[in-house]
Amino acid sequence: MGVKKVLWKDGLFVLPQHFQQAERYLTDLMRQSFAAVSPYGYGFYEYVVDLEELKSGGFVLKKAVGLMPDGTPFAMPAQEGIPGARALEDHIGHDQASLDVYLGLPIIQKGKASVPDGTAQMDTRFDPQAMMVTDEVFGRAQEEIEVGGHNFVIRFEGEKLDGLSLLRIARVKWTGDGKLELDEDYIPPLLRISASPKYMEVMSTLRRSLYLKGAELREGRKEGSVGFAEFSSDELTTYGLLNAICTYVPLIDEALDLGSFTHPYRVHTALTMLTGSLQTFVPGREIPKLPRYDHGNIFAALDAFRERLSKIISTDYSTRCVNLALQRSGRAMFECNVTDGSLLADAELYLGISADASDEELISTAKRVIKLSSRENMQRLTVTAMPGLPLAPVHTPPPDLAHKANYVYLKLNKDGTHWQDIVKSNNISFYFPTTYSGLQVELLAVKPK
Repeated sequence: MGVKKVLWKDGLFVLPQHFQQAERYLTDLMRQSFAAVSPYGYGFYEYVVDLEELKSGGFVLKKAVGLMPDGTPFAMPAQEGIPGARALEDHIGHDQASLDVYLGLPIIQKGKASVPDGTAQMDTRFDPQAMMVTDEVFGRAQEEIEVGGHNFVIRFEGEKLDGLSLLRIARVKWTGDGKLELDEDYIPPLLRISASPKYMEVMSTLRRSLYLKGAELREGRKEGSVGFAEFSSDELTTYGLLNAICTYVPLIDEALDLGSFTHPYRVHTALTMLTGSLQTFVPGREIPKLPRYDHGNIFAALDAFRERLSKIISTDYSTRCVNLALQRSGRAMFECNVTDGSLLADAELYLGISADASDEELISTAKRVIKLSSRENMQRLTVTAMPGLPLAPVHTPPPDLAHKANYVYLKLNKDGTHWQDIVKSNNISFYFPTTYSGLQVELLAVKPK
């Protein structure tokens, strides 16, 4: 038959075949045009399998909206009849632990009927139905006409699938104790990622991990005098990782936030760019091959990306500078529990202070009024005139210190009884009574090379 346009001419003796060919021409024209710009333009917008029926040994499709591979749209049960229930007992069990389930629609084939003729049982594309149609010009006259409803069917793996446009909708697993359940590691072809809760769950977990890794890498950045972050030559790995995360995670953000409009291939592209950028830091001479998109098995590539990214994210790329968490335990009291004893033993510690005052005034005030020691010594120090651990101003921060603009830094003197008490108790406390507005403090440890 081919995609040939009907030549409508004056005096033409019109036959049903003329209208059928005209319909084929327009349908194929739209289908081919759409396929050229959207190669993965079929799948589900939404689908729901009856899980209770599945436990009882039957497969029932409760709802399905999408496009078949041949371009046929469907919306069940809103516009199409839902295929009848199928029993699974003869198709899955000890000999076959999993079973693929398909949504099928008979295709139009040359020389074969597309509507049943009533003489034999056959799979035809359409079922004849009566429908009342109103004249849309005047909106009054109604006539009953015959229309064809799509004859969708459910087919199982191993059954005859020839002559059908097919969407694999699910994979059913037999658990061994006689129970049936959906295989969560199979995601059918999707037109929108929101159609699969499993897909959204995996991507949301991955996004959280990327945000946590980004926050960890940002913590060790230094700030220049104009407020921009600075990276030394020893921090190229940190810069590259953070740059990749900050560049591509926003694409993942948008895709997930607009899940009801996002095609899975769009997410796959973002994951490919992110993973490819991060592969810079993976050992090996060859450029690693990344997972390829498979519209018929979306989860395979998604799971492979999750595994690769999780491995990269879990690797410790930390810089030599560690920000120790300070907690404010009173109006002028600050405390820090040091869980890593090696920082007290080997690292140099710096106290950073920022407030609405000049650098000279901050340094002078800090040296004069701050009393620093272990938590156990603070009550005695605050009620007496005894000094705490000595603090030395740092006018030129060392390259490895993640210093910030508008901060002054003082180095802790790791000597004397106060320091011994800090090491013994694994905590640092200091008392800083001041009326400065905008006061910010941080405690940094620079590990040795």
